[in-house]
Amino acid sequence: DWPDHWRWLQTDLLDFQDYGRTTVVIGNLMLHQFSARELTGIGRMMQRHARAIVFCEPERRNLHLWQLRLLGPFGLSAVGRSEGRATIEAGFLGEELPLSLGLDRRNWRWTVSTGFRGYYRMVAVRRSRVSRA
Repeated sequence: DWPDHWRWLQTDLLDFQDYGRTTVVIGNLMLHQFSARELTGIGRMMQRHARAIVFCEPERRNLHLWQLRLLGPFGLSAVGRSEGRATIEAGFLGEELPLSLGLDRRNWRWTVSTGFRGYYRMVAVRRSRVSRA
């Protein structure tokens, strides 16, 4: 049900050259795979023109590692456990993601929410620019 007049792109964030036409960036389970340096670069490129940035990532907490262990008896394979552990360990806490992207509170307002099942959601919206006469 994605609106026809909205543009949908699937691309490599590091090589994407069209951020100037992208006002909203939405991603799911991808930023935890980048280094701190890459996140800074991605954030710099996104925030030049974006009005909103929304990402859902894993939350990095021991609780979620324990939850992962509990899935073993329900058929989670050794590979699934290993990948799950790496994903959780690469996740985010607190304001790590907006700060890693280089978002500045003077220009952006953001919220981070987390949940018992291990999600970390960041919603960042550009602050209105007020012109002064």
